[in-house]
Amino acid sequence: MTLSGHDPEKGHLFVWDKEFKYAGRVKSPSGDSFSPSWTDDCHIGAYFLGGIDRPAKVIWSDGAVKAVSVAVSYRKDSGILLEGDSAVSIRDRVILCGPVSSSPVAVAQFCRKFPANSMSVCVLTDELPAFGCLAKELCKRGLDRPRRANLFQPNTDSLPYQSREFDEKLEGDGYGRMAHAVSLGSVVYNDMMRGPGVSPFYGRLLAKLPWFDPTTFIINADCVEKFLSPAPLSFREAAKCVPVLCPVSDAFREAIQKEIPEAVVFVSGLVPGLDDFLRFYGTMIGRGVVSSGLVKLDSMKGTLPVFGYNRVHIPDVACYREYLKISP
Repeated sequence: MTLSGHDPEKGHLFVWDKEFKYAGRVKSPSGDSFSPSWTDDCHIGAYFLGGIDRPAKVIWSDGAVKAVSVAVSYRKDSGILLEGDSAVSIRDRVILCGPVSSSPVAVAQFCRKFPANSMSVCVLTDELPAFGCLAKELCKRGLDRPRRANLFQPNTDSLPYQSREFDEKLEGDGYGRMAHAVSLGSVVYNDMMRGPGVSPFYGRLLAKLPWFDPTTFIINADCVEKFLSPAPLSFREAAKCVPVLCPVSDAFREAIQKEIPEAVVFVSGLVPGLDDFLRFYGTMIGRGVVSSGLVKLDSMKGTLPVFGYNRVHIPDVACYREYLKISP
């Protein structure tokens, strides 16, 4: 059985056939599809991706003025239930969603508001209503239940540039080669997988030191105590989902060779392939932090290694600017 959730306003489409797949933007999908009840389905989708069965407080926020908190729970016989606006207590699991997810500063404000709460942040923003309406229908029919879903797809595009294929017999060969290039001081573009929502790893430039402005620092989950010791629980939990502006330790400042009281940080663990990359990278460079930034090529010259799922392309920057214009 294949079902889909479609947002007719923005066109986002999710398809389910025992697993979820983001199908991009379409005007009118074929087959059985469901249109979202926008606000409710944002809360439902975020709760589903939170990966827990127990009740939680789901807060939708625009990251500026508006915030709506709803108590949400799951029951096997009736699916995901919304129980109305509710204040957040110190014992509540908090799930944050909406446009706020794409702002490290706005997420940090909620972390300060609920410092002792376990907190997760939904990576989907504009795509969330479409996902939520599909998740609601699946849970109501007993076909699925709240869980963390992998929404990334391998990128096997072949570009018209010089390339080198990875060794299929070596598990993680692509991540190892990308880690090696970064450890040597190269700036690379990670296009190995694609997916919807907020991602500090895929669709980003990676570098050994803070080369970008602004920079997101990706750290190994094993280094949380070492690098984020001043940060309360909510910061550490939220940073496992999306980049968050966090207080950082002296050990972190020493690792990035920069004197700053706080930094935008993302913690590995939930993104497929990221732990493999950091394992190789940590072995090569001896530290568990790498810089990540948006694609800004104006100041770059020469070649830019572009890592796909099964090969690395090596176009010059001028050619790659043209690729970015046509890349989905």
